[in-house]
Amino acid sequence: MKQYAVTTHAIREMEKECLRRWQESEAAFTEIVTAEDYVVAGLCDNRTKVERLKLLASGDLYCQLLEATEPELRLYGDLAVVTAELKISGQCEKQDVSGVYQHMRIYALRRGEWRPLGGKLAALEAPNSNKRAACA
Repeated sequence: MKQYAVTTHAIREMEKECLRRWQESEAAFTEIVTAEDYVVAGLCDNRTKVERLKLLASGDLYCQLLEATEPELRLYGDLAVVTAELKISGQCEKQDVSGVYQHMRIYALRRGEWRPLGGKLAALEAPNSNKRAACA
């Protein structure tokens, strides 16, 4: 049970750090932490790790505000699924993506470390119907 508590704590802390660094547009952190085959689905369509890094580095993906509920976590052996509700104010490729989203990120245990494999945001509440889910 102790190992479970240590593992879930580590993943929750990694998730909080990922969200904080995303708000700060830190492409270097994303490059180091995410798996090589990382993929994300959302407003920026389906993006690979390289494509997401370009968006962050260019400033085409940024958040002025990113508030998250406490993440919920489910462990499935060497995989973990983290979900949370996010309130976002920001832009992706010059489109306003402000709204409330259901966030999900998948982690995998690789070489003894938990690494994000991919994620998705689904709009729960957006100010206008033209909005699509933002990148996670």
